[in-house]
Amino acid sequence: MAVGKTFALAALLCAVLHVPRVLGASCSANSSLSAFTNISYQACCGTRAYDNRTQSCCGTQVFSMSSHACCGEEVLLKRSKYRCCNGTQKYNYRRQSCCNGQLVKGGRKYHCCGNKTYKNGYTHTCCNEQIVKLGGEKHRCCGNKTYSYETHECCNGQIRKGGGWKYACCGDEVYKYTTHTCCNATISPGGKHYRCCANKTYNSLTHECCNGQAVRGGYRHGCCGNDTYSYDTQDCCDGNVVPGGRWRYCCGRNQTFHYRSQGCCVNETILTVYSKKTHACCEGKLVESGKRQRCCGTKLYNYEKRICCEGEVKKGGRYIRCCGSKTYNTATQVCCGGQVPPTGNSCCGDKVYNYQTQTCCGDKIRTGGTYHYCCGTQTYHSRTQGCCGSRTYNKTTETCCLGKIKPGGTYYRCCDNKPYDYRTLSCCLGKVMPGGTYHYCCRKQAYNSRTHGCCKNQIYDTTNHTCCKNQVVPGGKSHRCCKKQAYNYVTHSCCLGQVSPGGSKHNCCGAKAYNYRTQSCCLDQVLPGGSNHYCCGEKVYNYATHVCCPIGQIVPGGQSYRCCGAQTYNTTSLTCCGGKVLPGGAYHRCCGTNSTFDYRTQTCCGGESKPGGQDHAHCCGTQPYNYRTHGCCGDDIYNKSTHSCCDGNALPGGLGHGCCGAQTYDYNTQSCCVGQIKPGGRYRFGCCGAQPYNYTKHRCCKNETYNATSHTCCRNKVVPGGTDRRCCGSQSYNLNTHTCCDGRNPKAIGPNPACCEGQAYNSETHTCCYGEIQSKTTPCVSRYG
Repeated sequence: MAVGKTFALAALLCAVLHVPRVLGASCSANSSLSAFTNISYQACCGTRAYDNRTQSCCGTQVFSMSSHACCGEEVLLKRSKYRCCNGTQKYNYRRQSCCNGQLVKGGRKYHCCGNKTYKNGYTHTCCNEQIVKLGGEKHRCCGNKTYSYETHECCNGQIRKGGGWKYACCGDEVYKYTTHTCCNATISPGGKHYRCCANKTYNSLTHECCNGQAVRGGYRHGCCGNDTYSYDTQDCCDGNVVPGGRWRYCCGRNQTFHYRSQGCCVNETILTVYSKKTHACCEGKLVESGKRQRCCGTKLYNYEKRICCEGEVKKGGRYIRCCGSKTYNTATQVCCGGQVPPTGNSCCGDKVYNYQTQTCCGDKIRTGGTYHYCCGTQTYHSRTQGCCGSRTYNKTTETCCLGKIKPGGTYYRCCDNKPYDYRTLSCCLGKVMPGGTYHYCCRKQAYNSRTHGCCKNQIYDTTNHTCCKNQVVPGGKSHRCCKKQAYNYVTHSCCLGQVSPGGSKHNCCGAKAYNYRTQSCCLDQVLPGGSNHYCCGEKVYNYATHVCCPIGQIVPGGQSYRCCGAQTYNTTSLTCCGGKVLPGGAYHRCCGTNSTFDYRTQTCCGGESKPGGQDHAHCCGTQPYNYRTHGCCGDDIYNKSTHSCCDGNALPGGLGHGCCGAQTYDYNTQSCCVGQIKPGGRYRFGCCGAQPYNYTKHRCCKNETYNATSHTCCRNKVVPGGTDRRCCGSQSYNLNTHTCCDGRNPKAIGPNPACCEGQAYNSETHTCCYGEIQSKTTPCVSRYG
């Protein structure tokens, strides 16, 4: 309701001002607009008001920013084929492109290059506003040419040989940064760990650059003036290197302190390092301290029992706080302007007031507590009164319009600066007119939405007229639009933009309507026949009594009939095979093109029906067989329980037998190794080349068996070893006493051995530093400087 009032007022203001500005910013220049000065989201568009959070202004039109855009003074739908170029030109983005603010021939598949377009971004690209041909997929621009970034680099607009992740530009030349370094456009020897220091390079692992000079330092070192210091054992205090390290900070130029256990006490002349356990620094004075103590000026106090107020120690407690130099209990007292009053529960400036019976307005105490608010320097009861500017008014008899109190009441709203009863009146474009409940505005007139409508600023009677395409046409509540004309949807239909007789229970057939209960639509033609009828080309047939054959003929039949060429047959007693109707019904299938078979009792083998169905539905040559008990080997049927099929021949040996070349063998007692039958079954035996072996006791190493408890296989050779040995190259080693480094097996050192350039070392006490083993207590420094 409040928003409706605001926008009705805003509309009138816009009509007076005629400017598309934010009301709070520009329209407030008129003193009558003071009611809008705090509503920053309202703005004017010509003579209309709009919400600038979701809407905008285009010329004199208001549009939704989520679905539309402004181009010049025309509103465009975002989801259309039109776009805006340079903020003023409308264009079809499917046929044109906007390049540098100019319209050129193109479309959505084109790319801009200066003021021109090109289509294929896989074969061409744009370099310096010139269209050039790409030499390949992995090419880039270098000036007006392209180059492969895998084999070349672009240095200051010149193509140089040398590409890939290892190369970079140094001025106009290319260098390999894994072996060289670029300093001030000069290439110098030095790779991955080298950096520039002035015009020279240095190894960052062993040196640091301090004030333009390479100084010995390196990893975990920093500069301190012209020298270096170790982050782990030293600190830099005002350009001076002093003993320090982790967790330590400077206390002056010549000493450091551990910030977790120590502090630095600073007065005008002396800096002292002290222990936090035994002392405290209070305003530059070092005093002895204990637990739970803090400084209050130059003194210490127990912060659990006392409180410090402006440098003085006072008695404390759970709810005790400072009020200036005094204390007060926050549960029962208040602090106002540094004073603790004897009574009262809130502050109004420096004064105390009772918020249950009084209100604070502009640092002044007024009568009125709960439900009271300030209106200027006065108070009002929000349930019965309102605030208009800086004056109060009675809500039941008065209304506030544009900061002025007018006669009105509970059911009144404002129309410009005039109040009106919204139950019987309406406000349209700043004018009050008869209307009220169920009434809406149609530009400058009000209409009753239950009996009338608004069609492009024209009011019409909905009982005998309809609005179609922004035009009032004859029609009523039972009418709908068919393009620009209205039709009675009870008696007519709209088909392809044309009105034709037929209403409910009618569908469209092209541009005509038809009754789908008594008629059918076949190829946009209305034909007699409704339910139970289907189309057969341009004809209609009853599917309960006839059949439509693929050649477009309707022949007698019914639901149990099908087509076989140009004739029909009853599927319950006949079957269609190769365009011929043959005896046989639902359980029959075709066997060739001249016979059928009952698949329940017969099988079709070689184009002939044979006895045997269901389980005998498999053929072996021209004979059926039971696939559950028999098999097919070549063209012969064999019993699976007594024979096996090996290389197309049925051989003696059934269940428990397998094939070994052209022979059968009992795989429970024999093994087949490289086509030869050997003693040993499938349980516990495997093949090692042409020989069987017991894999529970032995292993296979390139066609040679060995005992796994005493030997092992390394690089396809059997060597001495066992369960506690592993391979290291072609030899075995004891993993409990040795380790393998680069194919060699030196003796292990310590419980956690590691390798360093082929040598073993204890990783708990030593480290590998640039290929050499050294103690962890020694800093790792390269021997190459």
